[in-house]
Amino acid sequence: MKNQRQNIRNLFLSRPNIWIPVYELSKLALQYNTRIKEIKEDSLQPLNIVNKKQRVNGEWHSWYMLILPQIKPQQLTWGIEGRKVYTNAERIS
Repeated sequence: MKNQRQNIRNLFLSRPNIWIPVYELSKLALQYNTRIKEIKEDSLQPLNIVNKKQRVNGEWHSWYMLILPQIKPQQLTWGIEGRKVYTNAERIS
């Protein structure tokens, strides 16, 4: 379950502020709802994940999105790791 939770967390962090369809999450964990709940309630690094549902041709479709606030240029910090230069916005893990 830790791997499933981490895989889902990584997916959200790699695509912040973008709706991710449920079928992508179900490829990582059939109980994606439980894993998302665990991620949202993580005491050390909780994530703000929201859900939307829409009826399309009589069927319900669902998406989830990680909400990350926009980072202002003055909030950026820079660093070097090995040969890669990164900002704190790029180094979310």
